[in-house]
Amino acid sequence: MSIYEAITDYLDAWDDIRKAYYERRGYKWPTDGHLALQDNPKWLKIINIRPDLAGISQTSVEAFIDRETGDIYKPASWSRPAKHIRGNVFSDKHGMESIDDTAYPSVRYLR
Repeated sequence: MSIYEAITDYLDAWDDIRKAYYERRGYKWPTDGHLALQDNPKWLKIINIRPDLAGISQTSVEAFIDRETGDIYKPASWSRPAKHIRGNVFSDKHGMESIDDTAYPSVRYLR
């Protein structure tokens, strides 16, 4: 399985968790918002793109994935990941061990 296939599975599963989060709270799923992938030589950056009420797109970094190993990192800033690995897209759970769904589904903090 290639890194892009593994990330596609990861993003699909993450989107399912996000949709369930919205449904549990009675919110309308923002059909025009989505998770996007941005490439650079070392990292694959997952960006959440969502329009606000004025129709202007707002973006935030949701995760970094090491393109060599598939390791998932929480973002420390827009351009760099935090230090510790939160999961891996090649794991049996397809990286879902990295997601904390107790609040808004995002890459979990270390415990």
